Amino acid sequence: MCFAILPVSRDMYLSLSDESFSLIKSTSAVHAFTVDMHAALQLSEICDVVCNFLDRRTLARLACTCRAFEEPALDALWKAMRGFEPLTRLLPDSMWILEDRDRDPVVRLLKPLSPQQWKLMQKYASRITLLSSCFASSMAFRKLLAIAVHSRATFEPLPPLFPKLEEIWGVILTPSNVALFYWLKGRRLSRLYLSSFEGDLVSHTLIDFVSDMGTIYPNMKAFSLDSFDNEPPDTMIRGLSKTIRSWERLVDVRLDSLGLDTAAYEHLMRLESLTSLTLRLFHHCLPRLRQAVFPPKPFSMLADLTLDCDRHIPWMIEWLSCLHLSSCLSRLSCSFHNSSYTLDDSPTDPQQIIDICSTIAAQFCHKSLETIILEDYESSTSVQVDSIRPLFSFSRLRYVGIANLCSTSLSDDDLLDLVTSWPLLQVLRLNRYVKPQATVPTFKGFCHLLQHCPRLQELSIVVDTRDSEWVDVVRPAVCNRMMHYLCLGNSFLDDPKRVASILFAILPSVKEINMTCWTDDPLYYLQESKPLLPMWQEVNRHLGELHKCRDGDDGHGKMVLRSTA
Repeated sequence: MCFAILPVSRDMYLSLSDESFSLIKSTSAVHAFTVDMHAALQLSEICDVVCNFLDRRTLARLACTCRAFEEPALDALWKAMRGFEPLTRLLPDSMWILEDRDRDPVVRLLKPLSPQQWKLMQKYASRITLLSSCFASSMAFRKLLAIAVHSRATFEPLPPLFPKLEEIWGVILTPSNVALFYWLKGRRLSRLYLSSFEGDLVSHTLIDFVSDMGTIYPNMKAFSLDSFDNEPPDTMIRGLSKTIRSWERLVDVRLDSLGLDTAAYEHLMRLESLTSLTLRLFHHCLPRLRQAVFPPKPFSMLADLTLDCDRHIPWMIEWLSCLHLSSCLSRLSCSFHNSSYTLDDSPTDPQQIIDICSTIAAQFCHKSLETIILEDYESSTSVQVDSIRPLFSFSRLRYVGIANLCSTSLSDDDLLDLVTSWPLLQVLRLNRYVKPQATVPTFKGFCHLLQHCPRLQELSIVVDTRDSEWVDVVRPAVCNRMMHYLCLGNSFLDDPKRVASILFAILPSVKEINMTCWTDDPLYYLQESKPLLPMWQEVNRHLGELHKCRDGDDGHGKMVLRSTA
């Protein structure tokens, strides 16, 4: 085999037809320089591996180099597409016309594609396995949609354009672009992550499409449909439930804004392939789940469960009590929110915090659960450590996030009890604010936390840093080099420079304290904590100076590690 260099740019190559490209390769200039190629490079498997390590610019050049590299390079170049722009650039702009209808531009196809144009598009589109970021407002999206709309209007079936398509990510589903989704069908498509809007729910076109997805995409394994703010109509629930019941190999289901009927819930319970489930709980969901007939081992392989309740915690408690989950679950996330929340609303009842923690402890396996996330961003509830003590029985927890649910008061002894119960912790989001009268651990308790959780990488906690004379910043008793994220909220302090020196000694990988909690509720509205903000900003300034002194500066803003010998 010979190695021939073809004088063709990437943009020219992607716009050439097969006939014109063959004509260029047949010229004498192309064959003026040839060398022998190594036998290993003649194996397509090796070429595929090589192409997986190249960027898009290099792949485009490699595709123009020789016949042996052309197909593997093009496969890698077109495998994952962000948007439809590369496809629409293959066709002349004169094929479409832009019409302004009530300030909403609409692209209309002037004439159908010729066989040569279809062949050119299929040459590249047939290599695409992943589509993402296909924004409905983009001109390329509207151009391709115009082709699909023209075909459905003339009753001319479109040939398969994406026969290898496996995944679609982040595409907005609306009644106006349903025609394009009918065109994206294929037996290989197994992952579909869609978004929609509240106003699109009333469309019969959209509801019909959702009902037909089980036939259009028969081999679905991962499905997501979200962004509905209010409860969907019964017609949408029935259509989606019909589709869910037709899919037998589901692995990941995310219904952030939609409920299902009883038969669909029963179908999900029986699936042995299902490992991840996300559900939004409306008022009609609980009665339907109560009516479901549970199999002997419901959700037998479920490992990740996310529940979102927009009413109140008792709904979530009753849901968790009805699910009868297996011992395989390793991650639990529960979110509570109220769309009509105001600053005058009363905080969540502390007893409800106890109830949700007790329910989790009673319903889930203590040896398998590794992640617990409880969130209520509008809550300003303050509780004692005993409210979350039922969670101490989960000894294999690696991620605990309750900072957005409540503010927990605890002493050094309470914190020691907590960390000895969770020695494998890697992420702990315990507090992001406390009220001035709350009990918080001191630096001594903070050091005990670092000693008993050596794998800790992210921490959100409120501590009292004012009693720190005993800490030796030259030879600290504890040093965690793995932690890279630290949020201390409205922790009490009186000496920013001293606190910065201590944190630099015991957490050398933390470059700054995360301050984003000061821009969120409820800390943003706590006027009594506002004087602490400039002091913590000064701590960050001192931390930055200490890291520069340790690493050195070459005078051009580049950090150079300086020897400490």
